[in-house]
Amino acid sequence: MPTTSPQDATSTGITSPVFTVLQPIDASSLNDQDREFIAQTGAGNATEIAEGRLAMSTSDNIAVQVFGQWMATDHIVAGTVLSDIANQIGIPSDASPTPQQTQDIQSLRSQSGAAFDQLYAQGQVTDHQQTLALFQQEVANGQNATLKDIARQAIPVLQQHLAGAQQLVVGIGGSDPSSDDPASQTGTSQQISIADTAPVATDIAQTPADTLSAQDTSFVQFAAQSGLAEVQEGQLALSNSSNLAVSEFGRWMVTDHTANNAVLQNLAAQAGIAVPTAPSAEQQSEIAQLQSLPPDAFASTYAQGQVSDHANTLLQFIKEAETGQDPALKAFAQDTIPVLAQHLGAAINLELDQLGINALGSFSISDLTQLLYGAAGAPLGQPGDESTASSGSASQILSSIGLQDPFQTPMAMFERASV
Repeated sequence: MPTTSPQDATSTGITSPVFTVLQPIDASSLNDQDREFIAQTGAGNATEIAEGRLAMSTSDNIAVQVFGQWMATDHIVAGTVLSDIANQIGIPSDASPTPQQTQDIQSLRSQSGAAFDQLYAQGQVTDHQQTLALFQQEVANGQNATLKDIARQAIPVLQQHLAGAQQLVVGIGGSDPSSDDPASQTGTSQQISIADTAPVATDIAQTPADTLSAQDTSFVQFAAQSGLAEVQEGQLALSNSSNLAVSEFGRWMVTDHTANNAVLQNLAAQAGIAVPTAPSAEQQSEIAQLQSLPPDAFASTYAQGQVSDHANTLLQFIKEAETGQDPALKAFAQDTIPVLAQHLGAAINLELDQLGINALGSFSISDLTQLLYGAAGAPLGQPGDESTASSGSASQILSSIGLQDPFQTPMAMFERASV
């Protein structure tokens, strides 16, 4: 694959929280495999989004809701970058489900309860096996360098989608349709590895020092350390928790934050900012505490920590998007905000589930703030902890991204933050 400079990469005008687009897009370097890849991914992403939203709104199982939100979030991100690439190539993708996929969505709509959960989970296994094969075929047989590289970066993420779907099938008492196929077990290990999801830029022209700001440098330090902490804590959730929803959420965090960390590392290198290689001392202490907890205590402590961690992280990314100086880092922060909003929304629902509340119902923002954070707006049990979102209460954080109806927390956050 040819090496390109950051200037060439920037010329595409395409940014993403989980993909690094290095190659300028050459519309002449397309073959039939590339065209088929664009068409099928457009339809597939639209289907995953629709079905994920159905899982969020229809299922009574918090694990199914979490998985559905994960799928909707990741496939919105993937669909956006692939659509942007297709438009620049001159072959706009039709982001609509195929007739068969539309029929599958309607079949899901007709189900409820355990029948819905099983049909959705088993369908996710089959769908992600097919999607994974499509992306692997693009890497092997495609011609367009950008599409091949995006497919390569997406494969480890798709492997974790498949692993999460297989775990969901088993967890809700279904039969994994891929259990007899060794080839389908890629990525099902509890130890997740998503290395090399982003290409390493070479011939890097660093951002001139006088264009960097203290905000940019501080942001990179914070984002890198919090991302590394999320990966380690997510691995603990996946391996230590007997709670299916917590385990699925942990896999989601490892997957998204590993990919996000790889993009950040490339951008920081271009800006000439050193990237931490480990969480902060405080974060390492929190990780050690989590590691020492029994499964039942782990689930509640992890869920509570994820609410405060993502509230704080979201605030820091908003601050960089608004006040940073480096254009690439500002764009990265802005792109990541909708994903972090989804993480926060899912974490809130996960903690509510730990408290025995299955739906927010008619809770107001102030009620939700009181329940999760106490009257002072700081996380319960952590008064005055400046590492959390103590600079603003939960209601301020949620209101700042336009949340009106708490029951619609996840999608309301995404739709507002995407504007």
